[in-house]
Amino acid sequence: MTQSSCQSCVHCTPPAATGSGWCRLRRLSVHAELANQVFCHHWTSRPPSLPEFNLQEPLLIPLDRQLDLCDSMQTSDQDVELKVRL
Repeated sequence: MTQSSCQSCVHCTPPAATGSGWCRLRRLSVHAELANQVFCHHWTSRPPSLPEFNLQEPLLIPLDRQLDLCDSMQTSDQDVELKVRL
């Protein structure tokens, strides 16, 4: 979400399920239906939110191993024919 709106502003608290959001900077409530449409000149992008990393759950990929991107990006040389026009 990169659109400039109260919904993506660092100063605004997102609206609750049944209520309105709150702009901490301007100290006013922002209706949930309008939060993605309105913004002010104080709008500042909210940093991206990443999912929580739970170390209690078993991991599929060991943490001490670097991912091998070459294997996932290679295609079979026998199946691909490249033509170069000069």
